[in-house]
Amino acid sequence: MTLLDFRTDLDTRITESDLLADRADRADRADRADRADRAATALRSPARRSTHTISDVSVIVDGTTARLRYTTDAPVVEILVTPYRPALVDGVWVDWVLEALDGTDFALGGGTIDYFHRTLRPGIEYHFIITAAGAAGELPTQVVGTFATSRLAMAA
Repeated sequence: MTLLDFRTDLDTRITESDLLADRADRADRADRADRADRAATALRSPARRSTHTISDVSVIVDGTTARLRYTTDAPVVEILVTPYRPALVDGVWVDWVLEALDGTDFALGGGTIDYFHRTLRPGIEYHFIITAAGAAGELPTQVVGTFATSRLAMAA
């Protein structure tokens, strides 16, 4: 077999439809690789924050009672008061000890909200987390803060 015969034999075996099918297969593989790369990038990207707002947060402590006042546009807000410092886990503040006083409370949002906590111990530093959840896949909007109750003094 000569070189010319070999080239002729190759030319007859590879048709135009074979070339088109090969081109389509390469394009399909490149498209799948591109989609996989975009999906991996999305997994590495931080989640979006909720669009709800919590603002104008203030705490007034009177003895063993605390009043948290805040303004929000969220329909429901979660309030957590604990004597333990919260931890930031994957972009969300959590009560890692799970020792929230009286559990977690929920307040209907929308406007200025007053939240009273009346069962606090004297002379203790407390931490609070106010959370407005977002849509599925969004990180919640949160405000974290600290306050201390007064020490009780006995009159002699």
